[in-house]
This record gives sequence, structure tokens and C-alpha cells, in this order.
Amino acid sequence: MADPTANASCLHLVVRSSAEALENCLSQCAAEDEVVFVDDGVMHLSKSLQSGAGPGPAESFYSAEDLDARGLLPAARAAGAATVRDSDIVALLRKHDFCLTWK
Repeated sequence: MADPTANASCLHLVVRSSAEALENCLSQCAAEDEVVFVDDGVMHLSKSLQSGAGPGPAESFYSAEDLDARGLLPAARAAGAATVRDSDIVALLRKHDFCLTWK
């Protein structure tokens, strides 16, 4: 019997700034998945800017509201980081078959 999740995509929500949360997320990410950094997870932007590399194989976005609350929105815009509004996350949820939250 075929695996029903074989071609399924997942939206990953990273809500903590810990390295463990990001590592766990990236270990489960596939190329067709997307990652959204929300809450304290947006602090990964600083690490990404320092290393000059994105967080992983999946396309990633940062919550504009959470970046703004932490004073990081101007840096994100200057770096060309992809941002989404809270209202955009609903569309991302609809786009994917599954959603995982990483804490």
C-alpha cells in the first residue's frame, strides 16, 4: 500500500529562538515544505544574517508583526528576507496538507 503522505507538503512554524527548535524543524523539512518564523522564532533572522545563509532547503518567511515587535523589521527588509503578515499565514496553512509547530 502506498504512503498517503508521500507527496504531502507541510508548513513548519518555528516559534522559539533555540537552536534545537530550528535543528528539529530542518531535520524534517522537505523541499516542497515552507517554514514560517513566528513569535520568538523570528530571532533566527539575526543568525541567518550573520551566517549569510538561509535556514534550510525549504522556502522560509518571517512574521512581519513579530519582527516589528522586536525591532527587526528594518533589518529584515534591508536583507531582503521574505516576510508575511499574520493574515497571510492562513493562506499558507490552506496550501499545505500538514502543519507542525517547533518549540
